[in-house]
Amino acid sequence: MSSKEILDQLIVPSNIKLVKIQLEQDTKSACSTALYSLSKIPSNIEGAISFIATDNIVSFDKNTNILSEGFDILVWQTRKVPSQLMPINEVEKAVKRQKTVLTMIKQSKDSVQLRNALIDSLGTWAVEQQKVFMVNTPEFQAQLKQLQSPWLRFFINYEPSSYLKNVKCPVFAINGSEDMQVESSENLRKIDSVLKAHRNKAVKIKEYKGMNHLFQRCVACDIAEYAKIETTIEQEVLDDIIVWLNQVTKKSSEKQVKRR
Repeated sequence: MSSKEILDQLIVPSNIKLVKIQLEQDTKSACSTALYSLSKIPSNIEGAISFIATDNIVSFDKNTNILSEGFDILVWQTRKVPSQLMPINEVEKAVKRQKTVLTMIKQSKDSVQLRNALIDSLGTWAVEQQKVFMVNTPEFQAQLKQLQSPWLRFFINYEPSSYLKNVKCPVFAINGSEDMQVESSENLRKIDSVLKAHRNKAVKIKEYKGMNHLFQRCVACDIAEYAKIETTIEQEVLDDIIVWLNQVTKKSSEKQVKRR
């Protein structure tokens, strides 16, 4: 079922302004764009709705009650995803290497210096791993380009809480329990905590047991399995979205009627 089909099933009273947030699975920027748009919505708009299918924008700091920046989620993914295939000491080496590279990107103010620093760092790693290191290969140049992309620099520094604190409309945040790209339960708990700390009480969170990052029931639940699963997104999830949207629009409609 497409996002248009979901929205077509909504019972939206004529006096309610429904903010249609694109329900996409693919891009990491989709959700951050939605949150940014919501932060600009005037507080007097009735019935504005935020649906957050949590993606790779949210990480957390276990020692605080504040959502962390994208830097942390990338490090978490590096530790989580290979841990099923690699010895723990090799995983930790990969984490250390990634932290070094991400720190370079985060702190760099000069693109030429960053490029040279990345080449030196990746070259040192290749020597340590006894691997052939060729700067001029298309593969390495593509890796360099990705590491220097404006999006990656944005993502490393992105702090979801700075946007979430401005979201005052109803929110339904969901994750699959077997997500290997986001730590599901903590991710949802922090979203719930930040929103409520900034006086948004219309918050609902739900973790779908046995589902992956794309809300598919899974076995291995790793990224490689995504394309092997016939179901695009479980009907249970779509049904919950429709029910929730109809509930919140109905409540907003009833409030407006009472005010008249």
